[in-house]
Amino acid sequence: MVEGVYVMRMFLSGVSATAVAVALTIAAPAAAQDAVSAAPADSTASDESSNDIIVTASRREGKLIDVPASVAVVSAAQVEQQGLQDFADLALRVPNVGIFQNNNLASRSSVTIRGIPGRAGIFVDNVFVGDDSGINTLLVDIDRVEVVRGPQGTLYGRNAVSGAINTVTRRPGDEFFAQGLFRYGSFNSVYGAAAVGGPLGSGFAAKFSGAYRASDGFDRELGGGRVNGSKSYAFQSQLRYNPSDNIDLWISGDYQKDDNRTGYTDAVADYSINGGSGVIYRNAANDGNGFDRIVPTRNDINREQREVWGVAGHADIDFELFKLSSITAYRSIESVFNRDGDATRFNILTGVQPVSYNQFSQELRLLSPTGGVFEWQVGGYYFKDDRRSSDSNLIGSDFILTVNPGLAPFAPALAPGGLGGVVTLGRLAASPTLQAILRPAAAVDPTLGAIYAFNFPTSAGTQTTLSSNEIESISGFAQITLRPIDTVEISGGGRYTHETINASYARNAIGLVQFLTPPIPTQRLNNGGNSNFSPNASITWRPNNRVTAYFTYSTGFRSGGFNLAPAALVPPANDAAQRAFRPEIVNSYEIGLKTSLLDNKLTANISLFRSNYSDLQRAFFRIDPTGFVVNSTFNTSATINGLEIDLAAQPIKELTFTASYGYQDATYDNYPDAPIASFLVPVPAGRPTLTTDLTGQTLPFVPRHSVVLTAEYNRPISDALAFNLGSDFQLRSKYNVTDGIDQIRIVSDTTQLGVHVGVGDAKGKWRITGRVYNLTNQVFRTGLDYNSFVGTVYQSLSAPRTFAIEAGFKF
Repeated sequence: MVEGVYVMRMFLSGVSATAVAVALTIAAPAAAQDAVSAAPADSTASDESSNDIIVTASRREGKLIDVPASVAVVSAAQVEQQGLQDFADLALRVPNVGIFQNNNLASRSSVTIRGIPGRAGIFVDNVFVGDDSGINTLLVDIDRVEVVRGPQGTLYGRNAVSGAINTVTRRPGDEFFAQGLFRYGSFNSVYGAAAVGGPLGSGFAAKFSGAYRASDGFDRELGGGRVNGSKSYAFQSQLRYNPSDNIDLWISGDYQKDDNRTGYTDAVADYSINGGSGVIYRNAANDGNGFDRIVPTRNDINREQREVWGVAGHADIDFELFKLSSITAYRSIESVFNRDGDATRFNILTGVQPVSYNQFSQELRLLSPTGGVFEWQVGGYYFKDDRRSSDSNLIGSDFILTVNPGLAPFAPALAPGGLGGVVTLGRLAASPTLQAILRPAAAVDPTLGAIYAFNFPTSAGTQTTLSSNEIESISGFAQITLRPIDTVEISGGGRYTHETINASYARNAIGLVQFLTPPIPTQRLNNGGNSNFSPNASITWRPNNRVTAYFTYSTGFRSGGFNLAPAALVPPANDAAQRAFRPEIVNSYEIGLKTSLLDNKLTANISLFRSNYSDLQRAFFRIDPTGFVVNSTFNTSATINGLEIDLAAQPIKELTFTASYGYQDATYDNYPDAPIASFLVPVPAGRPTLTTDLTGQTLPFVPRHSVVLTAEYNRPISDALAFNLGSDFQLRSKYNVTDGIDQIRIVSDTTQLGVHVGVGDAKGKWRITGRVYNLTNQVFRTGLDYNSFVGTVYQSLSAPRTFAIEAGFKF
C-alpha cells in the first residue's frame, strides 16, 4: 500500500509539472484554426494512433499494435521536439531503459533494459554494433529508434539478452528534402545538423547528412578552466536503387570523430584502508564538495579521442513467393583515452588506454508474404570481430616508496593536513640526506635496492597490460506464424548459435617498474566454443484491429569468455579454465495488451514480465593499489519481475500527451561471495578483494519505478505563423550505481524537466525555438570509482540546468 501511494504521488507530481508548461497556452483565445502547425507533420492530428506506426521490431514491417512484445518508439519528431543529440540522450525517454556512461566517457557506455546492465543488442539499420565503445554516437538524420524490451534471441541473435535497440535512419526516396538546424546554449555549447537528399533518376536516390557538436563542459578544474567538454562531428550517406516495388538496394556509410576533454570526476571521500592513501593525498578533504562541479586539479589532461565508422549493403528483393533480405556490414572503432591515472596534481601515474575494434557481419533472411494463414522466415547469420586493448601507465616522480613520520623534517606532507614523512621517487633522487638514511633499508628491500642500483631515477618506468579477444559466431534461425482463425495467431521459432573465442593477455614493463610487477609473456586462451539454442513462442488474440492481447515466451544467450587481467607471473597449466566464465542464459515470460481507443485519440499498452537469468555475467571493476584497471567477470543468477505501461492521448487536434510507467524488481538469486569495493570495510587478510553476500539485493542501475511524460501543444496564430509549446518530464526512483555496502552508492529519486517554446512558419518551413533542459537543476551521481592508488572515491555527475536557442529549416 505504501509503495502504491509512493508511485501515485510521483506520477501525479510529474503530470503536474508537465501540465503547467502548456496550461496557459491552452486557455488562450482561439486563433486561425485552419493554419498548419509549426511542429513536424507526425505530431499533428491524424486518423492513425501511435500504435499504427510501422516498425520492424519483428524483423518484418508491421504495425506496432500487431507486435507481440513491449516496444517503444522514439520518432524523429520526438528527437526534434525534445532537442536530443546523441544515443545517450535516449536514456530517460523510455521506462525500464537506462544508458549510462562511466566517467562521462562516450566510449564507455552501457545500456540497461529490464534490470540487466550491458545486455541489450544495439543496432543501426539492423546492423549489430558489437562493442559498447561504439554505441553512443550522434543521432544524425534518423527516422526512428525502436526499443524492444525483453530477450530477442531468436530474431536479433547474439547478445540481445535483455532487449534490442535499433536506430533506423531515414532513406532517400522519390521526394527531395533539405533541412538544417543550429543550436547555441549554455557553457558555449554548439550543435549543428543538416541533411539533403532526393531522387537522382532511373530509380536511384541519395542523401547526405552531417552534424557537429561542441561544448566547453559543465565542470571546472580547481584553479583552472572548464573540463568535461566535447567536440564531435559525424557524417552519413546513402545511395539507394529502387527501380520497382520488388527491388530495393542501398548502401550506406557513416563516420564520427570525437575529441573530448573528459573523464574528469570529483573527489567525494578519502580512505586509507585496502591500500588507499587518502591520509596522504586528502583529495576529497581539500576539494571540499563533491557536488560543486569543481574537480581536483590534475597535473596532466584527460582526453578521449574516438573514430567510429561503418559501411553496409542492404538488399531486399521480392520474388512474390518469398522475399530475400541481405545485410552485409563492416564496422570499426578506434579510441584512446589519455588519463591522469591518479586524478591529482601530483605526478604519480599517467596512462593511455587505446582500444581497436573491427567487426564483419553477414545476414541472409528469406521471408514469406505477410498476412496469410501461414507465415515464415528463415535465415543465417555470420559475425566475426577482433578487439585489442591495452592499459599503459608511466609511474612518475611522486610515486610513494615509503611513509615514515620520523622522516617528516626531510619529507613533509604532500597535502595540507596530510601525513608527513612521505618519501617519493623524486624526493629520494633530490635528497642526499634521504639517500643516506634509507641506504641500510635498501640492502634488504628489493624495491629500494633496485632504485639505488638504477642511480635514483625520477620515474619508475612504464608498465603495459595488453589483451585481445576474437569472437567468431555463426547461427541459423527460423520462425513460423500460424493463424488457425482470424483472431488468433500462434508463433514459434528458434536460433542455434555456435561461437568460438580466442583471447590473449600479457604484461610488459620497462624500467624500474619491472622489479615491482615483473612482465608476463603472452598467454593465449581458447574456449573451444559455446553452442546454444534460443527458442521463442507466442500466442496472440486480436478480436479487432484495435485490440491485441498476447503471451510470449522468449530466451536469450550471451557467450562465455575469459577474465584477461594478468594475475600470475607464472600462469598455471589450467589457466584457461581458471579464467573462464560461463555462458549466460535468460528465460522470459511476458503477457501484454495493446489498444487503440476513442477513434484513435487514446492508445493504452501494458505488459507484465518475468525474466530468470542463469549464470548471469557480472563485471567487477576496480583500480588496484598499483594504479591499474582490473576488470573481472563472475557468474551468478538473478530474477526480474516488472511491468510497462505506455499511454498516448490527443484530446484535441492541437494537443498531444504521452505517459509511460515502468516497474522492475531485479534481484540476485544467489550471490554469496560477490566482490565489492568499499572505503569503510577493510579487505580480510589473505584475500585479494572484499566480498559480501548480495543474495536478494537489487542489481545496480535499476530504479524500481520510472516515469516519462510529454506534452506538445501546437497552435496557429495567423495564416503564416504557428506557435509550439512542449514539455518532457522523467522520473527515476532511487537506485545503486554499483554493487556494494557503502551508502554512497545509492542515488536518491531523480527528476528531469525540460521545456521548449517556439514559433515558426505555418507550413513547417522554418522555426525558432528556445529550450531549458533540467529546469529544476537537479544534479545526481551517475557513477563511482574507488581509486585505491590514491585512496579517493571519485564520482561523475549528471548535467546541470542549461539553456539553448535554436533555428531550423525544412523543405
